[in-house]
Amino acid sequence: MVTAWPSDEELIELIPTVMTYADDEFDPMIRDQALKLYLFLPVTYRSLMNRSSLEALLGDARQAVGRDPRTGEIVKSEHTRSWLGAMGYLALIDQMSSMFELPAGDGSAFERLLAWEGLLMADEATALYALRCAFVHNYGLLNDRRQVADRHLADVDLTEAQARKRVRKMTLTHRFELNIGDSTVVSLSDRRFSYDTDPRVLPPTRVDLSALSDHCERLVDGVRSRYLDGTGMTMKADMELSAFVSSFFFRHGVF
Repeated sequence: MVTAWPSDEELIELIPTVMTYADDEFDPMIRDQALKLYLFLPVTYRSLMNRSSLEALLGDARQAVGRDPRTGEIVKSEHTRSWLGAMGYLALIDQMSSMFELPAGDGSAFERLLAWEGLLMADEATALYALRCAFVHNYGLLNDRRQVADRHLADVDLTEAQARKRVRKMTLTHRFELNIGDSTVVSLSDRRFSYDTDPRVLPPTRVDLSALSDHCERLVDGVRSRYLDGTGMTMKADMELSAFVSSFFFRHGVF
């Protein structure tokens, strides 16, 4: 758990500087202050509620799955199977992976963040990326980007680039079954199927929605804690501060 949350006064002190940042978009001190606000808002300043997209999305996802929006504690267990809530948590991973400088490795930034510090295995993180795609694109349980037109091609007929793309498509091809109560985030079935396997008979990939929200909560808590002890990730080096502030902060009247 995060134990040294910044005080409201400390956060309020940072707001004028971050929101009217200096001409140097890459000033490391101001970028670090912006990251601090992103991780630890909201706070009321000059009669306005100053918020970050992380806090807003986390709070909405928590409410959708029956958690207290401020603490994350489960208060309505009957809501833990919400698909919308799971989408919210996966969108949060998407958001964070777009702005943090992540260690190099295989897979998308989304997958590398999920597997950060060994929290998930790489193939499990890939499965959750596939679930994110299935939810966002179809609000369904199948993610399948294999091309019907080239299913007849044997491996020997593929160029090196085509072969790499085919391997990636295979790793992202999943037919999901969702449940709660397993305590394991992702349970992979036998992945030894061929490129032309009918999607209706793909071995199921099981995802526990309650364990998924628990995992995302631990990840956010870990990122915040690592920031406070000085060992956390930093903002992407090529992200302009103006884009960061415009994308991830907003304010509204107190209500």
